[in-house]
Amino acid sequence: MPTESHHGLPTSNSNRRPAVLLASASYGGTLAAARNLGSNGIHVGILKCEGTRFSAATWSRYASRCYAAPREGDTQRFLERILSIGAADPGQVLLASSDETAHLYSEHAAQLEQHFCVYQPSVTSIRRILDKSLLEDAAISAGLAVVPTWTPRTLDEMSTLAANLPYPILIKPRTHVHRKRNDKGVVVSSMTELIHKYGAYVSREHSTTVGAAELPILQQFVSTADHGVYSVSGFLDRTGELFVTRHCVKVYQRSQPVGVGVCFESLPANPGLSRAVRRLCVELGYFGIFEAEFLRLHDDWAIIDFNPRLFNQIALDIRCGMPLPWLAY
Repeated sequence: MPTESHHGLPTSNSNRRPAVLLASASYGGTLAAARNLGSNGIHVGILKCEGTRFSAATWSRYASRCYAAPREGDTQRFLERILSIGAADPGQVLLASSDETAHLYSEHAAQLEQHFCVYQPSVTSIRRILDKSLLEDAAISAGLAVVPTWTPRTLDEMSTLAANLPYPILIKPRTHVHRKRNDKGVVVSSMTELIHKYGAYVSREHSTTVGAAELPILQQFVSTADHGVYSVSGFLDRTGELFVTRHCVKVYQRSQPVGVGVCFESLPANPGLSRAVRRLCVELGYFGIFEAEFLRLHDDWAIIDFNPRLFNQIALDIRCGMPLPWLAY
């Protein structure tokens, strides 16, 4: 595949539909979006980040072009690479494929809009979503149930909390932006284990003193053995009028007891949960593709995460008739 060929790709002055540029080539959501958009006649460019071994989206027959790029966490270099691509071939559509790109595309929207079609909510909205503590506050304001969570501001405060927590406890990243390891967290069963593994997490992720916003949160661990992780995925447009959802449950994941889902089962619609997610989107000021994740807690569905981007099981949504990448495009 030519790496830098301009053959056949639309620009802002072309009569063709604009091309789309997708990052996170190793993610299932990126591959599914490339297939969905490519099969609809859209030229798809894929960013392959340095050091990435498994880049399935670049192997797709729908990938019209492949660009070498710095890793997404290297914000300044990655942004410069994106801007250079846009300047050389203006008018392409950017779709967020990871937490890193969702944050970057919103934070630098003014620069990116000079060369790209960008459909991103405000950076304030994205920060409230990607920061788990701020997301919990927004969910409560929108009337959603949440899992009991503690947000220590210092290591000493964490140690004080440890004596009275309802174990098992999940040590959960407060955000996945700029992380060294993209795992879901670690479950601990005692105060001693919590203090040890919490300290190990901070040492691994940060080489210098960190602030409260960078420390992981503590969340009551809820077993998913009976109900699984319930997912409400969909799309909300900027006007708030176009709103579509589908429902599914995670039935298999890469690691236990928490991990990335790899197998999902479609479920009948739950209108009440769909309305709850819509209220949350309004509270957050969010529009675009989304996935909201819930756990069953005390006869209610408690939200645990909200993904403002392409996500792993989006291929199931597309196959079942909800083409989210196409709607966003």
